[in-house]
Amino acid sequence: MTKLLAVAAATLLLCGQALAGTTYTDRASFNAVGTGTSFFSDLEGGGDTFYLPFYVGPLNFEGLQGGAASYIPGGNPDLPAGEVGNVNGSSFIQVRLSNYQSFPVSVISGPLTINNDAGFQMIGFDLRTYFDSWGSNNAGETVLYWTNTGESGSFKLPTTNDVAFLGLAFDAPVTSLSFRIPATRNGHTWFGIDNLQTYASVSAVPEPASVALLLAGLGTVGVAARRRRQG
Repeated sequence: MTKLLAVAAATLLLCGQALAGTTYTDRASFNAVGTGTSFFSDLEGGGDTFYLPFYVGPLNFEGLQGGAASYIPGGNPDLPAGEVGNVNGSSFIQVRLSNYQSFPVSVISGPLTINNDAGFQMIGFDLRTYFDSWGSNNAGETVLYWTNTGESGSFKLPTTNDVAFLGLAFDAPVTSLSFRIPATRNGHTWFGIDNLQTYASVSAVPEPASVALLLAGLGTVGVAARRRRQG
């Protein structure tokens, strides 16, 4: 009986941790679990391109000046879809992560870092892989990320010239999130982001898989209790 209770406790603990490190591929699911202070920007605006560092609301984008990213507030509706990371013809942030192995990485590249002193536990945005009119693209390439709290992971860019959504939820609030490409990648990886969104925290609502685990755990507790009464 003691073993059964231990298994049940472990199962319930897993349920409580189910949202940690979750990646979302649609905004509806992302919004369903986001809570606390939130921020959203469609990046719309006019004027000249902003080079790093620049702010989008409370978020500070930092990196190699003129290198890792640019904020293009006016957009360019004449650009073909995906050209230089153009998301939908309006304002977007063009991300350019580089790694040339013949030069010190710190000279020609460096990560793109998003800082927020208040912290956030979830961040999401629309993104579009770089597809140009000459047939070059960064479809399916890997992008690495890490936080100031030591969490890390990766995601792959879309393999088609379509707008996708990426949402990340961390174990705890972070104040810094950085992106780079693998050391084995020799060259550029470009993509554009738009409709940027953050949440301060993640709700405790479990995912469907977690609900199944929770029910299994409760069932185990019930079996243990019945055996105890019968004994």
